[in-house]
Amino acid sequence: MLTLDSDMVSRFTVRNLHMNTHPKALAMNAPTQLTTHELQVKGMSCQHCVKAVTQAVLALDAQAQVGVDLPSGQVSVQTQLSREATAAAIADEGYTVVNP
Repeated sequence: MLTLDSDMVSRFTVRNLHMNTHPKALAMNAPTQLTTHELQVKGMSCQHCVKAVTQAVLALDAQAQVGVDLPSGQVSVQTQLSREATAAAIADEGYTVVNP
């Protein structure tokens, strides 16, 4: 059986209180703001392109939702990333983002 004296309880409480108010802890607990970016992308022609664009975005935001319409070249991304970061991830895969 584990017994704690009052000094041990105080240290544990103070440590946990400090950890839960640390800026990183607060940032992790803060609600995330999702934004939808509509991007016109040139150079996509097949399902490999869809996979490459999707994986590029997911590498930066694993929770992102990516939709690609090949015929129109329209990419819709719901993400925490900025529009610029999303466009850059797609461009880094070799595609041209018309409206970054």
